Amino acid sequence: MIHFRKQLISCFVLLALLNLTFITYVQASPAIWEESYGGENSDFASAMVQTSDGGYAITGFTTSFGAGKDDVWLVKTDATGNVLFNQTFGGEQYDIATALVETSDGGLVIAGSTSSFGEGANDFYLTKTDSSGNILWSYTYGGEDYDNAFCLVETSDGGLAIGGTTSSFGSGGTDYFLIKTDESGSMLWSNTYGGEDYDDFAFGLVETSDGGLAMVGSTKSYGEGLLLIKTDSTGNVSWSNTYQGFERAFCMIETSDGGLAIAGGNFEGGSMLQKARTLIIVGMDSEDFWMLKLDSQGNILWNQTYGGDSLAYATSIVETSDGGFAIAGSISSVGAGADDYWLVKTDPSGEMLWNQTYGGTETDNAIALVESADGGFAIFGTTNSFGAGEYDFYLIKTDEYGYVPEFTSWTLIPLTLATTAIILLFRTKKNQSNSKLN
Repeated sequence: MIHFRKQLISCFVLLALLNLTFITYVQASPAIWEESYGGENSDFASAMVQTSDGGYAITGFTTSFGAGKDDVWLVKTDATGNVLFNQTFGGEQYDIATALVETSDGGLVIAGSTSSFGEGANDFYLTKTDSSGNILWSYTYGGEDYDNAFCLVETSDGGLAIGGTTSSFGSGGTDYFLIKTDESGSMLWSNTYGGEDYDDFAFGLVETSDGGLAMVGSTKSYGEGLLLIKTDSTGNVSWSNTYQGFERAFCMIETSDGGLAIAGGNFEGGSMLQKARTLIIVGMDSEDFWMLKLDSQGNILWNQTYGGDSLAYATSIVETSDGGFAIAGSISSVGAGADDYWLVKTDPSGEMLWNQTYGGTETDNAIALVESADGGFAIFGTTNSFGAGEYDFYLIKTDEYGYVPEFTSWTLIPLTLATTAIILLFRTKKNQSNSKLN
């Protein structure tokens, strides 16, 4: 009888430890969830930031809401994806958002392109809001032709730098276009970069630790490949490099060692639209999802490709707190749908540690990625697998391994098994004791 009691006490101790482990895991794990946002028509994602309150600001453009054919749409959520507010901005024509930053005063700045306002067929569009989404000021920049903004950074002087493409200015068909403003959006200077006759498209922009700027995109002026321009703080070229074999760069960051990391894809066929990053790739087959690591002078340290035989391309990259990298993009022929979100985690040398796909049975394209404050990842893009309309915003929050687990599928079962084992043990021992008494 004493031996039986010891076993029973041991089982209850085990159950208590299992419960303690379960409670500790739930409390310590990053929040994990997924949400779609949109109306009855089409809503396309373009940019995301995690805000200082722990929530998220996401933007793109909408045909479900607003006054025009396309309008800028800004959605602010809390840390678990619940909508705090949403706003549309624009006129009667096409107004789209392509980039977003939270400013040091807690406001938000959206960059994009407009055909509702400005001088030309399309102009850069810059809007500053307060933390509640109320407009503080708006500006357009451009000439008589097409000028499209794709990237935005807040600079160390409190101003803003906006990058994109222009066919209003410059020497080629389309050139890189860089504008520097003060904190109120007033232009301080602008510059164009590119070759003659052919098109050069810029999609990535960072402020570097020396106070200058680096801008990257694709070029046909200097051969088929990437064009990286490094400038000083006033837009004068410090150096430039081209990289053959890497066709479309969609994102760039400055790394902790003072170098740069660039990611993108190589494509065959199709065309590129200047409307928004969600619609850049039209009728193209992407052969490689690649990452390029450079030193501070633009020299290649290493490069990696991911995806194997699958069609894939990268749209966002972050340096993670462990010194490695996380890259988000889209992949086909792997996962549930025609295209799925793809998240790749690497070590500091770009070697893949793990990868995850997300999405439904249709097309889901990831556009933006952040490493969240809790160590997980938030991935933002466009879906037509879920939501109310043809296309909707789609925001996923994962744990630190890119996983979105269903707690009941693995946490409740061990507890149930432990409880069942104790009950069966108790009944067995009780029956054995009764048999001995009889």
